[in-house]
Amino acid sequence: MKIILSLWLGFLTGINPSIAVLEPSVLQAKPGYTLQISTKAAFDKAHYLAKPSIVMNWHNVTVSKKSVRIKLSNGKAVSFVGKPAEKYEVDQEEFSYAGSIAAIHKCLVRCKYWESSRTYIVDQQSGRVDTLWATPSLSPDLTRMASLYAGWGMEEINGVQIYKMVNGRVKPLITIDQQDWVPIDLCWSGSQVVLLKVVPAAVAEKEAGQLARLPASKYKYLQLTIR
Repeated sequence: MKIILSLWLGFLTGINPSIAVLEPSVLQAKPGYTLQISTKAAFDKAHYLAKPSIVMNWHNVTVSKKSVRIKLSNGKAVSFVGKPAEKYEVDQEEFSYAGSIAAIHKCLVRCKYWESSRTYIVDQQSGRVDTLWATPSLSPDLTRMASLYAGWGMEEINGVQIYKMVNGRVKPLITIDQQDWVPIDLCWSGSQVVLLKVVPAAVAEKEAGQLARLPASKYKYLQLTIR
């Protein structure tokens, strides 16, 4: 426990703990996953090898200033009608098309609210709609999704969520919602490992609004292994 705590504090502050550590450097161990320190090299390699799962396929998608309409394979349609910010202000709902995942017959619609956002996944065959934190990344074996949401410092979720595919539906599997670090990017390394690029909270406090353009040394990396 002392080793894990020292590792965690060192990770968050950017200081390497002056102790001998057995690999892997496990920071958290839960019934469904482990979270451990990773490296930039591992993240960059996985990011380079990853194949994009989302494409901007506009076939059967109709977008206007106020709405997004998805035509289904059965001839029916699912529509999202928004409330423009210039008229509704705090009650705004602005929808936009976010791409398609052809391998699992899903279409993504992003909604921007006043102080948050969500991604809706429409099944192009049944029309069923599932809600995710943010635009997902699909695992190589097509059985899971992962998404990030950076709500640090606000009354919002902040972390990563893993979903599983169950009979065509997208169901939450793992949720990590915390205030120790801010998620920046993710990529899959195989079908059970998600690598995370994050900024420690101590750094985020000093660099507010510039988290995507920090020096490389400011970023830290985590490995989430699904068990």
